[in-house]
Amino acid sequence: MVQRGFLTDMSLAYAVRIVKLHGYLHTAKNETEMSSALLRCGAGIGALLHAAVYSPTEEDFALKYELAAQQAAEADFWLKLLHETGYLSATEFQSIHADTEQLQKLLLSGSVIAGNGNA
Repeated sequence: MVQRGFLTDMSLAYAVRIVKLHGYLHTAKNETEMSSALLRCGAGIGALLHAAVYSPTEEDFALKYELAAQQAAEADFWLKLLHETGYLSATEFQSIHADTEQLQKLLLSGSVIAGNGNA
């Protein structure tokens, strides 16, 4: 079972990386549109997981996990697009993408656990 504290801590660290990446893309690469979309969904993962801790029902908790998983999938899309369009080098992309994939796997297992009422 995925522990809520571990996942919320991980999502906060991921959000910090996304905020810093957004700043880098905005300042060094003069890219604003895709990086802003990435910022919204990347930080949104952590916001949803932190809010889920205070969910009044298991259904609300499960919904927040599902929404966070969707946000992670969207972040993955924006990262791939930033890489494919040359805004992220292969090294930059691989580093953050590995974190995104790990977060997605944990969220999906957490969504299954939450959906079964075992969270």
